[in-house]
Amino acid sequence: MITIKAVGDVILGTDFPDHRLHPEPRRLLAQVQAALAGADVVFGNLEGAITRHPYSSKQVNGYSVFAFRMPPSYAQILKEAGFTIFNLANNHTGDFGDIGLRDTVHHLQTAGVSSFDKRGEIFYQTGALRTRNHNEVFFGEARGNPILFNRRMVDAGADLVLGHGPHVPRAMEVYRGKLIAYSLGNFIGYRTLGTQGELGYSLILATRLAADGQLLGARVIPVIIQGEGIPVPDRHQRTIKLIQKLNRLDVPESAWVLGDDGVMRPFTAPPSTQTSAYGTCPRTLESYVCFI
Repeated sequence: MITIKAVGDVILGTDFPDHRLHPEPRRLLAQVQAALAGADVVFGNLEGAITRHPYSSKQVNGYSVFAFRMPPSYAQILKEAGFTIFNLANNHTGDFGDIGLRDTVHHLQTAGVSSFDKRGEIFYQTGALRTRNHNEVFFGEARGNPILFNRRMVDAGADLVLGHGPHVPRAMEVYRGKLIAYSLGNFIGYRTLGTQGELGYSLILATRLAADGQLLGARVIPVIIQGEGIPVPDRHQRTIKLIQKLNRLDVPESAWVLGDDGVMRPFTAPPSTQTSAYGTCPRTLESYVCFI
């Protein structure tokens, strides 16, 4: 068995083009560090470069084009928080060109954190909670059919599919015994990412997989991103309620359902009932018994 915990977009702040770093950066993940512990793999989507390279590959305008740069010491902070691997295949790890990307891989590796970085150009749009079974277009660019794509990844052999992109949580489903999380939303965006509404709804997705890749268990640990973009546990369980709603709307045929406690369980159809003058009688597929 292998245990995997996964989160969404991770930005610990930026020192480009201006200084937006926490005065005590080890406090950034302090309140969720315990929830990240206890897994074989802790995975996140690192949105930004860890480098001192001074030149961005983007024309930053502070309105629609952004470049995020974190100091090399932040790689160790991520390691201490519990992360073991980061996805770098997004539209911000290349913010400082190939040099910045190489630096990011190097600093993570030096801290003992793995990464992968086969990148394509990806655009992001908020307000995209729904997962629809048709082609999506963001900012004029075709993004494909997310449901068809992710299910084909399972058909091709993927044991777990973790989605990022729209900066908000999306639905989750179990397809052919494998979990698909269509978007894990944001996780931390200190003074860089929006936190209003569902942009601040976050989670840690904890999963257990068998040796053959079959899903043994999954749990949504709800997190809320507060203030300047710092994640804390959410006792109001807002993310659980949001994903429950999205699951009913977008993947009602999923083989598993998300409970109020955040645990995903195999779906068991409730028995149908027949009402008589003597009360409600349970009906199952096998038999019908009513005491009158």
